[in-house]
Amino acid sequence: MQKLKKVINIIIDVLIVIMLIISAIVAAMSLASKNDGISNLFGYAPLSVQSDSMVPTFEQGDLLISKVVYFDTPIEKGDVITFTENIGGVESLNTHRVIDIDDNDGFKMYTTRGDNAPEDSVEIVSQLDVLAVYTGTNLKGFGNVYDFLTSQLGFFLVILLPLILFFIYEVFRVVRNLIEYNKEKAISEALEASGAKDSGLSEEELKIAVEKYLAQQNREKEISGNPEQADMPPSADLELVDPGTNSDDTEE
Repeated sequence: MQKLKKVINIIIDVLIVIMLIISAIVAAMSLASKNDGISNLFGYAPLSVQSDSMVPTFEQGDLLISKVVYFDTPIEKGDVITFTENIGGVESLNTHRVIDIDDNDGFKMYTTRGDNAPEDSVEIVSQLDVLAVYTGTNLKGFGNVYDFLTSQLGFFLVILLPLILFFIYEVFRVVRNLIEYNKEKAISEALEASGAKDSGLSEEELKIAVEKYLAQQNREKEISGNPEQADMPPSADLELVDPGTNSDDTEE
C-alpha cells in the first residue's frame, strides 16, 4: 500500500511539472505576440490551419511550425507565408504560397495564392504584412488541439483547473506528512521518557506504555493550566455520598 501511494505521488508530481511547463510556454508565447504580432517561442510560431485553401500541402486542423520574419528577412518565390489581412474590418491571418515577387527599390509586394485555389484567385501582400514563413513542419490534426488549449475555456479546463487541484492536493499532502511526523516524534519521545524504548516489550505493550505516558502528560498539562485541580483526585476515585443519608448508622 505504501509503495502504491509513493508511485501515485510520483505520477502527480510529474503531471504538475508538465502542466507548469505548458503554462510557461503559453505565457511566453502570449508575451512574444505583443512584440512580433504573432505568438511564438524562440522565433518559431505554431499556427493552426483554418481552411483547406492549401490542400494537399496541409489541410484544416493541421498545426504548422513557421519562422517569424522581419522586414529584411529574405522571402523567395515558392515560400509559404503567413500574413495579416483585413476581412470585414477584422484583422485575420492567412497562409498562402508566394507565386510572384514585385521588388520596388527594396520594398516588396508578394503575389500569393492557395495551392487549392483557382489560378485567378490571388492576393497581393505587402512586405509589411508578412509575419512568418512556413518551415515545412506540419503536425497533422494538432491545430484543433492548439486552438482549444489557447482559448480561455481550454486553458482553464486543461491547464489552470488541474494546477489548482494539484496545488490543493499538495497542501493536503504537506499537512498530512506534518501530522504524521509530529505523531511519530511524540511517540518516540514518549518511549524514551517512559523508559520503554529499549525494554524489549512487545508492540502491544509498547503501545499501552505510550498511551499511559501520553495520558499522564495530558493530565499534567490540565493541572498546570488549572492549579485547583492539582489536589483533586480523579473523578473515578471519588465516592459519591447521598446528602440525605447520615454517615453514622443508628439503631432503634
